[in-house]
Amino acid sequence: MQPSASRRIPWIDVAAVVLAAVAGFAFLIIDVESKVGETGVIDFALVGLAALLLLGRRHRPLEITIAILCLRVAVILVSTTEFAVVLASAFALYWLARHGSRVAAYVIAAAGAVASTIAIMSKVGDDPWFSELLAELAINLLPVALGDAARNRQERVADLLGAEGDRRVQAERLRIARDLHDIVAHALTDISIQSGIAAHLLDDDNEQAKRALERINKAGKSSLEDLRSMVGVLRSTDDVPLQPTPTDPDDLSPIVEQAERSGIALTIKQTGTFPADTPDACVIAAHRIMQESLTNIARHAGRTTATIGLHHHDDHLGLAISNAASTARSGAPLDAPSTAVGIIGMRERAESLGGSLTADPSPSGGFVVEAVLPYRKAPVA
Repeated sequence: MQPSASRRIPWIDVAAVVLAAVAGFAFLIIDVESKVGETGVIDFALVGLAALLLLGRRHRPLEITIAILCLRVAVILVSTTEFAVVLASAFALYWLARHGSRVAAYVIAAAGAVASTIAIMSKVGDDPWFSELLAELAINLLPVALGDAARNRQERVADLLGAEGDRRVQAERLRIARDLHDIVAHALTDISIQSGIAAHLLDDDNEQAKRALERINKAGKSSLEDLRSMVGVLRSTDDVPLQPTPTDPDDLSPIVEQAERSGIALTIKQTGTFPADTPDACVIAAHRIMQESLTNIARHAGRTTATIGLHHHDDHLGLAISNAASTARSGAPLDAPSTAVGIIGMRERAESLGGSLTADPSPSGGFVVEAVLPYRKAPVA
């Protein structure tokens, strides 16, 4: 059985162990050359143990940090070597400050500085204790401060990405709201015209008046279906550019023009067409998913090739948009962080129709978006 990815030791942890061990052994060797007879095998064993303990810092950062600081005090007491475990303790304190408890990191760093100072003064009593304490505080608090700063920066970036994600989700929902406005306005205009025709012909031509009333009924049901499927995702007051609602559901010229503007070599593979009675919500969702997918390709892959496949079935549209990995030197991808909110908006559109959408990297290094869009949402039982 293959070991799970979560149990594999990250290479950076192995590198930290090697660096800490090599640096510690180097300090011990230097100490042997300057103070013959004061360093033995036990010192090398303690330094090696302190380095190996770094492998557990991800799972138990607090306990590992305390243990390494204790080993540093032990090495000082045994060999009078102050710096043999400094790198290992720095790695442990940095990790604790960045991924563990900030307060614990500062408290343990200060306590470790006091303990190591006491150990140093017990072996070398002629040094000023206050200057020794300041030096030990600097050694321990510097990695804590660096870890804390890296943690603060990571949290600020996460907050900014979260805010940008919320803004783009709200913008997408406003686009959906405007699409819904177009759908309802079109239906109400048709109802108004047909009701006038029915009222005018009711006494003279009952058959034509009946057809007008049937069309009113059909338009009302269709717009109500669209309203129910889309209103659940409307939450926004942001102002975003309005994209025109497609008048011909099978006209993909705006999609082709968008690809050309972005430098994307687009291939469209289409089988079948939209049924004549397809609700506007399904048509709009298909076009918006294609538009958003091309926008994502331009943002993340730059100038590349892409393929759009539209396969019409009896009751739904199968939609697939894929792109190859970018290899061009010119037309580089936009320098923008990925927040995945474009995918969230596309998935909301598909699910509002009772369909589904997936978006995953492809084995070739590109990306694939696949959607199933029912022409009509199944009634709720």
